[in-house]
Parts: sequence; structure tokens; C-alpha cells
Amino acid sequence: MRSLFVVLCVASLAVCAAGDATSDLNTAHSTLPADLTSKESSQATLSASVSSAFSALVTKQAEVKAAQEAYLANPTTSTAAAVDTKGAELKSALDAWNAAQQNYMAESDSNLNDLVSYREKLTDILNGVQSQGLNAKDAFYAHDGAYASAKSISLLGDFTLEVWVNFDPAKHHHLQLPVISQARVAGVDATKFVFQLKLRGGPSSAGETRTGEFNYYFWDFFMGSSDLSGTAVHLFGNEFQPSGWMHVAVSVSTDGDGVTRGYLFVNGLQEYSKVFTGARWSSSEDILFGMINDNNGVQYSDCLFDEFRVLDGGETDEAVIASHMHSASDLLSAGIRTYLRFDESYDMPSTLVPPMDMKLADSSLHRADGFYVLPSGMTLSDVRVPSTIYGREIDTTRFSDVGLSLTNTDINNQNYIGIPSADLTGQFTMEFWLKHTGASTATYPKVSQATREGSTRDRFVFTLEMVDGSGGGQCKYEFKMGSCRSAAEHTAGTCGYAVEISSEEFACSGWHHVAVQITSTNVAKIFVDGVCTDNDGEPTSAGVCVKRLDASDASVRLISLRPIEIGRLYDDSSYEQVQMEVDEIRLWRSARSQEQIVAHLHRTLPHTLWDQQKSVSASTEDLLAYYTLEEPVDSPRVYDRVLRPPADIKNGNEKLLTGLIHGARTQVARASLFVQNFQP
Repeated sequence: MRSLFVVLCVASLAVCAAGDATSDLNTAHSTLPADLTSKESSQATLSASVSSAFSALVTKQAEVKAAQEAYLANPTTSTAAAVDTKGAELKSALDAWNAAQQNYMAESDSNLNDLVSYREKLTDILNGVQSQGLNAKDAFYAHDGAYASAKSISLLGDFTLEVWVNFDPAKHHHLQLPVISQARVAGVDATKFVFQLKLRGGPSSAGETRTGEFNYYFWDFFMGSSDLSGTAVHLFGNEFQPSGWMHVAVSVSTDGDGVTRGYLFVNGLQEYSKVFTGARWSSSEDILFGMINDNNGVQYSDCLFDEFRVLDGGETDEAVIASHMHSASDLLSAGIRTYLRFDESYDMPSTLVPPMDMKLADSSLHRADGFYVLPSGMTLSDVRVPSTIYGREIDTTRFSDVGLSLTNTDINNQNYIGIPSADLTGQFTMEFWLKHTGASTATYPKVSQATREGSTRDRFVFTLEMVDGSGGGQCKYEFKMGSCRSAAEHTAGTCGYAVEISSEEFACSGWHHVAVQITSTNVAKIFVDGVCTDNDGEPTSAGVCVKRLDASDASVRLISLRPIEIGRLYDDSSYEQVQMEVDEIRLWRSARSQEQIVAHLHRTLPHTLWDQQKSVSASTEDLLAYYTLEEPVDSPRVYDRVLRPPADIKNGNEKLLTGLIHGARTQVARASLFVQNFQP
């Protein structure tokens, strides 16, 4: 028999501008617990029917055997008839067992298909939520002649213009600086532009070469004047050295006395303000991102743009600018003149002939769409890159704020989590958030996987436990992997530990993130709160938090079908006591870099990592299992959040890695671990 049961646990989302899509998501999700209970109950009933039919079949087999033996001992007409009768009963019992199995399998397939369909429905709704502008998915990479063109909007009256720009002279061409511009007519001098917003550089001692950088950079904004020979206003920012994403805002505001003033903000701080001295131009020419065509000719940028918006009203309060620079605007607001997200998802038509113009969508109510202009041979994949400007992205915001508390101090009343085993004989990474909650050091947090119950420590696949450090409230984590394959090897002293390593010390109290890994080059590391000082990752001998394994140690690591147990360690000497809290369990098939570990230390994993249902085979993905421990309080299970391809599940290539909670499920609040507005 096989047990096919899919669980998708998606909690309610509270995000700006979600509208009906979030309501649909919440409504659809509210039916899931009842659906799961009903389907699981039905399948359990059919499973019991299969077991009952099998027991009846075994009974009839014994009766047939007895009748055959009676006939052989006394071959009469009566005993022969008894053999025939019992044979017919056996056939009926076999038919009943086959029918029960078929019913069970049909119910399993039906449940799987229903729940896969349910998951696809939620995915469609989630995509709808995302499409309403909840997060910054992509940015536009202007380079090698690629630029974007947006329709003209009115910049007369008061307004606020905002944009994110990414420029790093160490990565981008220092002579191809970011520029956004709108001219009255192509090829005119600067004073005939409606506006220019550009990054400018100061003198370079190395000269105008690819390797030479400017000594300093500053933001420059001006609007040409229709009644003067110069500009209506010219704003200069402070000198600085750019190194990545920058938020730039320009506002034009008229006070009660009729005085119009321009303001320049960089990263939420006001850098310059000046009164307008002339009238402004208006134009039907497009606004260009990454290209300018003036009396000096055509110039291109090498940089990234994201989240360009122009709002009614001139905002002069830098606190207001800073408060929403990391969040998307309400797309239904009538006060948005244009809103370019650069998040379109169009495939390049094969019939187009270069140069190729692609739609640039305006997300405001005005729908003043523009287009991308790409040189010959370039596709959208060459100019679309992941954006990191917003912390409140739908894929990285906490769905809820709970962990689990485990009190495992009584062997007769055990309380721990068991999750399916994993192959740890190659490269891997395990991650946990752990906290000690007991008064005694004997109840420190523990995670283990044994090869058999109550064996010696050197026969465990691994043990991870918090232990005392050098004193003064300092602790450390010890990680060990056994190599003894039998009690005889242990007794003979021919085996021991394949891996023994300790973390750097940390304060015993509070939550700590623990990551343990072995790399493809057989280097073992243990990070606590993302920290491991490891001599550049190439140690030649044992050190704090890092150790290179020799060939023999690397090859003798153990494997077991027993579960990985969080909050339990039962060896040959004692049943260890544990009082702890746990959250965010992650198992990887690869050794995550320190940068990767730190990047998601205080964030849930993005949807792109754990949604593998569109993969050819989930077995090729790095993320093996992901437990957020956010199931309903009355659920005895912990569900792996990884969404695997349904075909892989049905054909047996992938399994559902559902775990169990032994004992009470006690939820605890730990919102402080995850930051809602994580800054880039």
C-alpha cells in the first residue's frame, strides 16, 4: 500500500493593495483544515478496510492449508469437498482484499488530485496577489544600448518624483552614469529639456578610462525654463561614493505665498532645496531611462532602475519620503500620475525583427504604457534582474510569528519533533532557530538522529547539542557524526566519530540560529547567528567552528531510516532531558555559503526556493525540506513547505516529508526573530 496525502499550509496574508485576491486567498485557505480532516478520515477508513480484508485473507489461507492437510491424511469425498469449499472462500477473500486495495488507491489518487488542484488554485490566487504590485520582483538593467521609454506626463504644478537606481563604479562603466530625461525635442541643449535627473562624477585623477573612477559622485536634477536662457531650477546633491541601490526623490511644492521650490532627497534625506526662477517646459516627448539625446549626441547608461513613480503634490517632509521608500504604492490611488514597476513578464516574440520594442507597463490608473528598446540580439532576460529594494516582499515576510516549545523531561511523557531522515553522507546544510528555556544546564537544546534506539553516541548519525562554554554565561554547540556500524565495532574500539566540531561561544540565553554543514571538499562548519571565523574556509587542522575531514573520516559517515529528532537524545547511558524552543528548520542538499545563510537569517525563504512544482524533478533542487512549524495548534504534524511536482510524488520519485510532534504542541511567540521591514 502507499500513502499519498498532500498538505499545503498557506497562512493568511496581510499586505498592501492585495484587494480581492487576498480575500480569495483567505477564503480558499479557510476550507483547508476541514477538507484535510474529511479526506484523511475517509482514507483512514479505507486503510482499515484493507487491513481487515488482509486479515481475513490470511485466515482463509490457513483454513485452506488445514483442509489440504486433512485431505492428504484421509483422501475422501468429504475432505475433497472441504478443500474445494475453502478454496472458493479463499478466492472470495482475495477478491475482497483486491477490491479494498483498489478503493484505497482510488481514494488516494482522488485525494492527491483534489489537493493538487487546491494547491494550483491557491497558486493562481497568489500570483494574482503578486501581480497587484505587492513586491519588487525585477529591476530594469540598462546596459549596452538598452533603454526604456515611458509616455509623457505633466510635470507642471506640484509633484513628487521617486525612483530607485543601482550604480556601483566597481561593477558598472563609470562613464555611463544613470540618467532619466525628457526633452522638448530630441537633440536640443540641456536648457530645452523638461527635466534631467542624473548621477554625475567629479574629476578623475586616472583620466577618462574604463579603469579610472571619479573621485566623487553627486545627484543632479534640473528643469529647463521656457522664459529664461537657463534652467527654471537646478538642484545638486551631496558628494558621495555609490555602491549599489539608491533612492532618489524630487519634489516641487508651492507654498501659501505662491513661491515654488524644488527639493532633492537621497535615501530619504533632504540634500538640497531651491526656489524656482523661471517657468517650466511641457512636452509630448517620451521619458527615457538609461539614454539621453541632447546636443552632444546619444549617451547610454550602465545601471539598474526600479520603482519609478510620480505622485500628485510636492512632499517636503523627509520623514514621509523615508517612511514609504521601501514599500509599494497603493495602485488604486488617484494621486499617482505614473507608476513603472519594471516587473512585466513577457516572452520575446520570435517573429520580431531587431531592434525589438517591448511593453513597459504603467501600473497607475492612467495606463500610460511605454516600451523597452533592446539592441539587436538582446532579449528581455538580458535586462531583467531580481530586485532587492523592498523588505516587505510577499515571499520573504513572515506568514505568522510562532515557534514551538518542547519540554521533554519525562520518558513516559515525551515531547519532541520527528522529521523524516535525510542522507548526510555527502554535502549538506542543516539550519535551526533554537532557544534554551530550562533552568538547568542538563536541559540544553538537542537534535539527533540515531541508527537504533539507545545506542552509543558513536553509532548516531549525528548529535547537535548546546553545552557550557568557558563560563560567564557563555555556551557553544557541539556537532558529532558517528562512524560505528555495530556494537561489536564500538566494543573493539575500531571506530569513533567521523566529525567532531564546536561552534564559537555565544550568550546562553535567548534565540540563536544554528547552521551545520559539510562541503563538497569535506570541510565541516558550524555557524551560530551566521558567525564562523574559519581561516577563509580552508583549514588544515581542527579549529573553532571549522574542521577539514580526512578521506577516511569523510567516507564512514552513517545513514539511517530513523527520524531526525528535535528535542530528543536517547543514548545507551540515559534519556537526556530537554527544555527548548525551535523554529525554521531547513535541510539542504548543498553546503550554503556564509553569505547565503546570513541573507535569510531573519527572513523566511522566498517562494522561488520552496516552490519546486514546476521543476523537471525536485531531486535536483538544493532545498530538501523546509519546516516553518506554523500548523494549527491542534495538528500533530509538521508539514514540509516544499512544493514538489505532483508527477514526482505519484511515480514515487519524491516523497512527502511530513513530520510528527510527539506530545503536546505548544506554540510560542517569537516575532523578534524576523523583521517585517528588512532593509536591503
